[in-house]
Amino acid sequence: MGQICKQAALRAYRELRARGTTDPAAFHAAVAVYRHHHPETAPRDSHYIVANWIDDPNSRDAEFVTQGSA
Repeated sequence: MGQICKQAALRAYRELRARGTTDPAAFHAAVAVYRHHHPETAPRDSHYIVANWIDDPNSRDAEFVTQGSA
C-alpha cells in the first residue's frame, strides 16, 4: 500500500473529526479517499484497511503531527 493514499485517508478522517463531523461520517469519507486510490479493492476490505489505519497507534503518532508542532 502506498503511503500517499494512507496519508490522504488519515488526513481526511482527522480533519473532519476536528471540525465536529461524526466518527461514522469521517470514517466513510476516509474510506472513499482510499477507494479513490484503490478502486480495485473490495469495499469490505477497504473498510477493514482504513479502520486498522485509524486504530493503529503508530499511524496516529506519525500522521497526526501537524506541521510546525514537531
